[in-house]
Amino acid sequence: LLNRGGMGELFLGYHADLERHVAIRLLRNDIDPDHMRERFLREARAVARLRHPNIVTLFDYGVHQGQQYLVMEYLPGETLADMIERRAPLALPERLQFVESVCAGLAYAHAARIVHPDIKPANLMVDADGTLNILDFGLARMPATTLTQEDAIIGTLNYMSPEQFTTGRVDHRSDIFSVGAVLYELACY
Repeated sequence: LLNRGGMGELFLGYHADLERHVAIRLLRNDIDPDHMRERFLREARAVARLRHPNIVTLFDYGVHQGQQYLVMEYLPGETLADMIERRAPLALPERLQFVESVCAGLAYAHAARIVHPDIKPANLMVDADGTLNILDFGLARMPATTLTQEDAIIGTLNYMSPEQFTTGRVDHRSDIFSVGAVLYELACY
């Protein structure tokens, strides 16, 4: 077990045929299963459309004995949240490079008409090579998506745009607002 979150659990796995480690994300079955299953499938479809060096790569999606799962690249490293919490000694150019990487990944996602709406340090992984990857597209929005109610508030409070908080409506500008909040936190610890 690597991590537990609101939608599921993340495990380290090993793909014996390909001889590489993978991250396996299992959906929690105990909370609003129908809605969560649709959201989980939406995440798989969103991430599958994205091939960018700053976005985690999805290898597979499936259901095993009623349990949905995603198989993604395993990124050994730590999240920006972990780095901020331990007050990692980072020079300002290094911090700005992380933010630039988030912007590059989001620009690519936005060009594919995918909005993340939960950009925060815990969803930004810095791997062992120092490359930043955007994780957890569980709240992703794509064109013609109606799974999240228009008035539902989704995201993480400290990183949400005012529109996200007041109306629940999001577009690429909400992600940009969240990046600004991450930049502020990253620059000021």
